[in-house]
Amino acid sequence: MPREIGAADRLASIGVLTLVLDGELDSSVISTDSAPPRPIIPVHSPDRVPHGASPRRRSSRRGPVQFRRTSERGEQGVTVGTQGRGPGRRRGVAGVALLVLGGFLSCVGGLGGYFFMPTRVMPSDHMRPSHPAGGSMVFNLLVAGVDRGDVVLFDAAAWGERNLAVERVVAVGGDRIAYTPGDRTLTLNGRPLDEPYVLNGDPVAGSPGAFSVKVPEGRLFLLGDTRGNSADSRYRFEESEGGTVPLSAVKGALIDEDDPLVVGLRSAVPAGGGLLFLGAVFGVAALRLRRRAVTAAAPTADTVPVPVPEV
Repeated sequence: MPREIGAADRLASIGVLTLVLDGELDSSVISTDSAPPRPIIPVHSPDRVPHGASPRRRSSRRGPVQFRRTSERGEQGVTVGTQGRGPGRRRGVAGVALLVLGGFLSCVGGLGGYFFMPTRVMPSDHMRPSHPAGGSMVFNLLVAGVDRGDVVLFDAAAWGERNLAVERVVAVGGDRIAYTPGDRTLTLNGRPLDEPYVLNGDPVAGSPGAFSVKVPEGRLFLLGDTRGNSADSRYRFEESEGGTVPLSAVKGALIDEDDPLVVGLRSAVPAGGGLLFLGAVFGVAALRLRRRAVTAAAPTADTVPVPVPEV
């Protein structure tokens, strides 16, 4: 015989219906059977399992989390950041590599091309016609040795002067250099010395008189190319041994400005500067990308983390 529904039952039914409509109670739990009620699982719970389906084990491994911008309606939008390799990393690595290479080239070129191979200005005209006064000359300060015919930069202290001077090597240790009035050339070890570099082709111009010097070992006999206007070894017999200077006084040997070594080292300086500039540009660009990524990836009121499924 059907049971008569009283006022209390009607109020209970209205309360259950209200919970179902509000999403706080699953409608499947409403039953007039005497079976024990099933546990209530909120509709919005991510752990809800459909009736009759076996529960799946959730993997402990989770993929990278992407932040996706969503609209006010909750619609999925564009990815604005990803955990893992930072943006701009390649540009940052390239920038560091360019900075290191640019610094290396600049240091090598600056030291080798300018510090150890400086440019000097010829102070007088006693080396004409090859090197007139005011002309630039490049000297290699790393010279290991000199030979006859080399133009050298040396300390003139052996001649009683406190300055650097420029002369040409005419004889080295063990040579005998001599001049006899009336001869048109000097003699080196008893043979006429060919000197095509002297001014007007006159190697004996301005000679003070006859001389014959046996150059001691480790010393040099030096003359200027303008023999009529050069206070060289011919006029230094009283100041030093045979007018010679010690080999240790030589500071550098003249090299051509177009020498491949000079050109290469000095070209490395602007090349290194360009690489330093590019490295700085890449570094700034990488920093800006990282800052933008951090700002965009920061969770906000309209940003939700969305797990990315593993492949």
